[in-house]
Amino acid sequence: IGDIIRKRESLGEKASTESFMNRNRNGYSRISNEILEYPGRLSRISSLREKASTESFMNRKLKFRCSRCKNSLAPEEKGHLCNKCTALAAKLEKEERLEYIRAHIEELLMSRGVPKRYFDCKLDNFQTTDVPRKKALRVAKGYTEKLVGSGGGLFLTGTNGAGKTHLAVAVMRELILRDHLSCYFIKLPELLLDIRERIGNGASEKEVIQGYKDYDYLFLDELGVEKVSEWVLQDLYLILDGRNGALK
Repeated sequence: IGDIIRKRESLGEKASTESFMNRNRNGYSRISNEILEYPGRLSRISSLREKASTESFMNRKLKFRCSRCKNSLAPEEKGHLCNKCTALAAKLEKEERLEYIRAHIEELLMSRGVPKRYFDCKLDNFQTTDVPRKKALRVAKGYTEKLVGSGGGLFLTGTNGAGKTHLAVAVMRELILRDHLSCYFIKLPELLLDIRERIGNGASEKEVIQGYKDYDYLFLDELGVEKVSEWVLQDLYLILDGRNGALK
């Protein structure tokens, strides 16, 4: 029995030793393979690092290039466009805006108080049948060429049918076509009626008058046909004097 026990123990030790050696052999093999592959791994890691570094460098460079023309941005050029492309974009935007205005000129005239009868009033279709009309047209054209907002107004006088309203609307059309949209056309009797009605609805007289002062260009038609009173003269003076003081 003793021999049998010693034989089993011997066999167990041998099996344990073989198992240990097999495990170690597998471990040694794995370690050896990793050692052999290590240079390749290092090479791949190095390649990946170089690629990431290159991409990062290119991304940094792209951040300082114009998004339109891809040219390098100067230190003083801020945003994503260079100065040249910024100017071009502004020009294109303005051209699109002016094109829209030309396509909707009648709507813009109507929304600024011009009656439908006068939608077709232009400088180039004004009838110059006599010397005073030729002079009036020349003055109106000269006014539209200035457009400097220096406080200079335009005052047209003449008999009934002389073309005062035609020229006034024609000048206003030219202003709108040049993107000067802060303008309004109204006959003086209608202006006075508007003031009275809005005051009657609770608005202050000062507030109503200020609204007519705020337009860059205000076209008043039919001056002199209304019944003159102290109130009329006062409100008209406040509007015109306020506009003159604001260089309008």
